[in-house]
Amino acid sequence: MNDTVLQLPESPHDILDRSPDVKKVQVTLLDCDNLPVARGSATVPLLLGVGVFWPCCPMPCGDQLATAACFLLPGGELMKLQALTLCPGDPPRYEFRVSSL
Repeated sequence: MNDTVLQLPESPHDILDRSPDVKKVQVTLLDCDNLPVARGSATVPLLLGVGVFWPCCPMPCGDQLATAACFLLPGGELMKLQALTLCPGDPPRYEFRVSSL
């Protein structure tokens, strides 16, 4: 049995920055009633179920983001969100995790 423990980078952004296949696509962030909360671009395909979302301005307030349930991709596919977390820095970006790929 191999007991080697692999360390992931501190942030999935490091992986995304080096991956040649990652593309930004235009997405719509929807709430649980499928109403638009925000629009912007997101990284696809996801690596380890993690992606990055860059909202277009103006960005909705935190209360509206708390209702975010999924992303609508250009082809009509939905990605159900498990978490949406504001990352430090400027411009604003959010790390997201999806429930299932």
